[in-house]
Amino acid sequence: MIGAECHEPIANDLMIFYEDSLLRKMAAVVRKIRPTIVLLPSLTDYMEDHTTTARLVITACFSRGMGHYRSDPPTEPTDQDVYLYHAQPHSNRDSMRNLVVPELYVNTESVMDTKLEMLGCHESQRQWLDETQGLDDYLESMRRWGEEIGRMSGQAGWKYAEGFRRHSHFGFSAEDGDPLSDVLGDLVCRGNDGR
Repeated sequence: MIGAECHEPIANDLMIFYEDSLLRKMAAVVRKIRPTIVLLPSLTDYMEDHTTTARLVITACFSRGMGHYRSDPPTEPTDQDVYLYHAQPHSNRDSMRNLVVPELYVNTESVMDTKLEMLGCHESQRQWLDETQGLDDYLESMRRWGEEIGRMSGQAGWKYAEGFRRHSHFGFSAEDGDPLSDVLGDLVCRGNDGR
């Protein structure tokens, strides 16, 4: 639908734990892809497998250049700068119901229909959310939370947005880099300063 490359999962749903075998598999994916920008879940969210996934990706990115750490399958280390951006948690709130305020806002109005279409393809998620949590319209929830971030951006005319927070640069990249903003240009603003 969007031309993205899909990589095989390294674990089944709810079987994501911060442990060596999964970390070695994740390190192999990072080394193979050699990313510059990594979008990952929030470090606090309502599902532990979301936060554990974020922790695994962070460590895999950190270990990308460590020749003594063997990935599974064995993959050559890389040394490129990598910039990590944490997405908003589910409902824009942390696990204690506190609003999470992003550092960067990305205007998503032009792609909202595509986002809804993509999420709508996940039929098993819809059924499970309806049966277990009473969330029978997760598409409307995504739209509502995108509207909330659009308002939080302070940008006139931004109906929908996504929010991101940058991970510390130590061990990953140059301190002053922000390639996500560079790539997206005018679609990005920072906090309430408008740029």
